Amino acid sequence: MVCNSVCKVLFCPCVAYAEIKEALHGGEVPKDYCCNPCCCYCFLMTFAPYCIPCILTGKTRRDIRTKYNLKPDCCGDCCTHFFCGGLALMQERREFKSRPLEPWPVETEHEQQSTYQPPAPERIATV
Repeated sequence: MVCNSVCKVLFCPCVAYAEIKEALHGGEVPKDYCCNPCCCYCFLMTFAPYCIPCILTGKTRRDIRTKYNLKPDCCGDCCTHFFCGGLALMQERREFKSRPLEPWPVETEHEQQSTYQPPAPERIATV
């Protein structure tokens, strides 16, 4: 099992990142993405290796910390992914393997009530 994770992070980090992103959002592709997280990561690694992807993955790492109330590390999430990207992805995958999938962010009652629902159509009485 560990060998599978290591190979995925080493040879297909974009797939590993997509799995982490989907697990963060309860097993679904996040709605704020224009495309699959795998494509975003792959695109950024192709055209701006190391610099911009660490910002993307660092934000995901920060979201994981927020979701599970984890303490921040000493050097920051972006720096962790910049200098130790593969190890950071492995750590994040291991974190999700030990936890159940839960939707995130969770909508509060106020957010659920604030969505507009059009009124039901009225029936016209026929004579």
